Amino acid sequence: MQQMYRFAELGQLGVTLLHDLANYLTALTLEIEGLQSQQNSDAITRAKEITGYLEELVESTRARLHGDTKKQTFDIIRQTNEVVTFLDYKATKAKVAIDWKPPAEVWNYTGDSTCFSQVIAIIVSNAIDAYGKPVAHQPAHTEANRLSIAMQRNKSYITIIISDWGKGIAKNQRKHLFKPFHTTKKTGLGIGLFIARQTVVINFGGDIMLNARSDHTEFIIKLPAQNKSANGQ
Repeated sequence: MQQMYRFAELGQLGVTLLHDLANYLTALTLEIEGLQSQQNSDAITRAKEITGYLEELVESTRARLHGDTKKQTFDIIRQTNEVVTFLDYKATKAKVAIDWKPPAEVWNYTGDSTCFSQVIAIIVSNAIDAYGKPVAHQPAHTEANRLSIAMQRNKSYITIIISDWGKGIAKNQRKHLFKPFHTTKKTGLGIGLFIARQTVVINFGGDIMLNARSDHTEFIIKLPAQNKSANGQ
C-alpha cells in the first residue's frame, strides 16, 4: 500500500512536470529560432534536434496518459542513435566516452518507440553516473572512463548489451536492482531500473538482466524477434 501511494504521488508530480516541460520547450524553441535568424551554427542545429526529441517524448507521454498507445514500426538502431546523441552532452561533461558503433543497416521493430528510447536512456544514463563526478584535471575520454553499447541479433532475439567500468554494483545490492524505490545514488528516486524492466517485459515481452559473470557492470536487454518485430529491414 505504501508503494502504491508513492507511485500515485509520483504520477501526480509527473503530470505537473509534463505540463511545465511542454511550456518551457515551447519557449526554448522560440528562443532557438530567434538565434538561428542571427547566425547558423552546429550548436544551434543540435539544440533544435534535442528540443525536437523532447517534444516527441512529451507528446508521446501525453498520448499514453490518455490511453492512446499505438504500436508502430521503428528502426532500433536509429532510435538508439537519437538517445546517444541526446546523452552525449552528459557523457562529455562527465568525461565518459560512449563506444557505440551502430550496425550499417536497418533493424525494424514493432512497438512503442518512445518506450524503447526511455529504456536505453535509463541504462546508458546510469552507466555514465557510475563514474561519479570527474576529478579536476582528469583527461577527457580516458580508456577507463567509457561505456559501450553493442547489438546482436539472431532468429530468436535482438540483444542489446550496455557495459561500463565504473564503481560497480555490490553483490548484496544486485538482488534489489529492479525493485522500486531502491537506489544507490544520493539524488536517485530508485525507480529507473524498475521502470526499464517493467517496460521491456510488458511492452515488448522481453527482459533486462545484469550479467553476474562479468567482471564489470553489464546490462543485457533481450527483445524477442518472434514478436513480429525483428524479422526484416
